[in-house]
Amino acid sequence: MKARPTHIVLAVLYLLAVAAYLYCAVRQKSALNLSATAGGQFPYLVYAKGVAEEGVTSFVGDRNRMPLVPTLLSLVYEEDWDAFVARSAWLGIFTSLLVLVGVGILAHAVLPKWSATVLMISTAFAVFLEQASFVQAELVFYGLFFLSWWLLVRVLRSASIRWAVAAGICAALAYLTKASALPLLISFVFFMMVRAVVSWRAASDGDAESESPITSPGPGRILYSLLAVVACFVVVVYPYISENQARFGRYFYNVNSTFYMWCDSWEEAASFTKKYHIDEQYPEAPPEEIPGPVNYWRTHSTGQILRRLFGPAVPVAFPQPRSAGEQYLLYGVVPLALIMGLALLIARRRKLGVRLSAVRHIDWLVGAFCITTLVGYILAYRWYRPVGYGERFILSLYLPVVCAFFWVAERTFRDQRKAHSERRGLSVTNALAIVLLAIVAVHSIVRLPRAITEPTRAFITFYYNESLERQKAGDLVESMKGFQGVLKLDAEFAPAHLSLGMNLMVMRKLDAAIGHLREAVQLDPERADAHNSLGSALVQVGEAEEAIARFRKAIELKPDFAMAWYNLGGTYCTEGAFEDALAVRDRLKQLDTRLAGQLTMLIDSAKLQEADGN
Repeated sequence: MKARPTHIVLAVLYLLAVAAYLYCAVRQKSALNLSATAGGQFPYLVYAKGVAEEGVTSFVGDRNRMPLVPTLLSLVYEEDWDAFVARSAWLGIFTSLLVLVGVGILAHAVLPKWSATVLMISTAFAVFLEQASFVQAELVFYGLFFLSWWLLVRVLRSASIRWAVAAGICAALAYLTKASALPLLISFVFFMMVRAVVSWRAASDGDAESESPITSPGPGRILYSLLAVVACFVVVVYPYISENQARFGRYFYNVNSTFYMWCDSWEEAASFTKKYHIDEQYPEAPPEEIPGPVNYWRTHSTGQILRRLFGPAVPVAFPQPRSAGEQYLLYGVVPLALIMGLALLIARRRKLGVRLSAVRHIDWLVGAFCITTLVGYILAYRWYRPVGYGERFILSLYLPVVCAFFWVAERTFRDQRKAHSERRGLSVTNALAIVLLAIVAVHSIVRLPRAITEPTRAFITFYYNESLERQKAGDLVESMKGFQGVLKLDAEFAPAHLSLGMNLMVMRKLDAAIGHLREAVQLDPERADAHNSLGSALVQVGEAEEAIARFRKAIELKPDFAMAWYNLGGTYCTEGAFEDALAVRDRLKQLDTRLAGQLTMLIDSAKLQEADGN
């Protein structure tokens, strides 16, 4: 059988897309994924190390990240940390490609060929590519979330036990990837119960033989399929949630959904974590100090709650789109959906034979489930935005939204397509798909060369913060790699120069430390901590006069900077200027009595040494 020209075009398009995706992902790996702290991947790598060494059921993890992705990473773990990081990046690229293939297979099973092609290619370049070489759970989650949504819709429509088993297992895997999959299952349970009630009432009224899709099959089969979904879900997740119950007293314990989303900022969430070690146990704290919906409602006004959801900074559902996927949704799918609706109204008004077959073939309950789930997730992600950047969360809706758009478009114009089946040319749905494909192509050509090699400011800042966390934890080696990676991406990022200089001071590499600290002061002369750190390094190489000037500058910028006052007093001691040191000590008593006491002891010791020398 000869291949159709369309099939040849699609095959070539897929081959080109795969080659381009792999090329861009490898370029991204070499250009941006410079160390373990880049792209927020370090916690997953540590989790995978724990799973590899202790076992998936024995290693507790931080109860922030879920275990599926770390378990996959543990398969490539080796003791050579740098080799493990490199292997993990390659595994991430390979896994993302597998997920895309799965998306393509599912899309071609439910959508016209051009629509399925657009869905897969746009997902690859608008959603996946920005994270392709980084170790994260998002890309696996996007695929599992999409498959779970589609399977749950199938079960809601048909009440099939076979599809229910598949849906329960897939939803469980999605939950073990990210805890945010749970609301999808809860929404499904609610609407499935509604369907069972409606079917039961119809049967009671003698309408059991009705052809309405909502009353057939009967309530018994609906409840059995619901039970199958829930049972399969519980069986798969039980080893994980039982450990939650044993250690934390709650089956579905997750620090994000349990506590963080009820904080007003990441700083508040991090402070709560540090104070009560919520990754190790449920916090032993007074009830009024534990973040939760009741306490949030008690401590915030209705106006504050509404502003958090619908504040002036966020006037639309997809606010200020920064990622390619958000831009594509806002500037591609949404406008074309409006155009499609307008065209539909015109076609109906002119009696062109276009019928709303989508409404005829899908019952209102499935539509209510999809819309409620979509709106619920948008609001939940909008609520979480003050705590964590939200693009990676909202993009989990990309595949379901675009797939639903094409699915509805196909059924809306099905009658027209059948009526003109003998004519050559594209159907309305395929025409829409090709327009969207053109948008993606132009967007990718313009954007991708920079996106895969030039980091955004947000990426650099996030990279730096992850490296800074390693420094605070005492991991100088990993933090050094991180700060060096940040400076490779942006040589004028002053905080990285400062932090790297402090690391070098600890390692007694004073000349290199002073070089980075001078760079930090030059790039940001208003940073008091940079002047103080430079002064500390200068003292150690005998440059006391300049060090005193740096400490004074730090105090000028920040008059209550106790450590700068202490360093200034200590330097006066080493220079024998005891009167100046005592004056500093008197000022320090007003800021930090502990440091003032230490400075007093230093002054007394220096005086004794001077007396002994004389």
